[in-house]
Amino acid sequence: MQRELETVLRVLPVAISDCIRQSVQYKSGNGINEIHIRSNRHLALTYKGKNVLLGYKVRADELSECVMSLCKRSLYSYMDTILEGYIPFGDSIRVGVCGSAVCQGDKIVNITGITSLNIRIPCTVFGVARELYKALSKGNFCESAVIYSPPGAGKTTMLRDIALSLARGENAKRVSVIDSRRELCDANMAVAENIDVYASYPKAKGIELATRTMAPEYLICDEIGYQEAEAILACQSMGVPMIIGAHARDIESLIRSGPFAKLHSAGLFDIYAKINVSKEGNRTLEIVRRGEKKENDI
Repeated sequence: MQRELETVLRVLPVAISDCIRQSVQYKSGNGINEIHIRSNRHLALTYKGKNVLLGYKVRADELSECVMSLCKRSLYSYMDTILEGYIPFGDSIRVGVCGSAVCQGDKIVNITGITSLNIRIPCTVFGVARELYKALSKGNFCESAVIYSPPGAGKTTMLRDIALSLARGENAKRVSVIDSRRELCDANMAVAENIDVYASYPKAKGIELATRTMAPEYLICDEIGYQEAEAILACQSMGVPMIIGAHARDIESLIRSGPFAKLHSAGLFDIYAKINVSKEGNRTLEIVRRGEKKENDI
């Protein structure tokens, strides 16, 4: 995490970088999950799951400079992703963008007056998916799983580690990763054996192409919508197990609405893995197999 954080700090305005480097959170080592930069408001960090305001108030021109630096001085080159709400930067670093939208009907055609940035610092924690790996091994690596939690609990970190775990060792599997927003694949995954990364592909198309052309033994992606749900059902008909990340506070909200309701009804997932975060910021994984609870629960 520290390497990725330094990559970001090197391109931010000096006053902002210095404020972060002087913070208690930075000096304590790993733990900064996000940097929030808002025009005419105080610089903020998400540190071990908690929001911390720093003493520096960001000027509008400084925020504009941040945007240009993150876009490598070419805003036009990044406009397609900005319209989707983010800027890809470096290895698996995603910068959320908020501002005023110009729309034609339901379509966003431009973003003006960017007022907020959320820089997510990727974190690779080897072994964090150990319990999930054990659960998959009990099913002879033929089962599909969903990892769910509220935003910011560590789903991306979990997906990253399970991809690396599956692709290594004497039981190594061929793993295809659909990384539409370029936030899953970090430096470790980029050089990992047995992993094929579909970077910037639309999720539904990436799922389709991986299934048809790369012969994956596991397919991994994050945050699906209705279009992806159809592609996933087609993928399952070809016998490729999947591991998917989802935003949900509890299992009921996960399976009762949205695209996951359809996938659950189709019996897609064998394993439901919830990330729990304690008040101290510690994370534990709660694993439930289909059939282990009453049907009205799962």
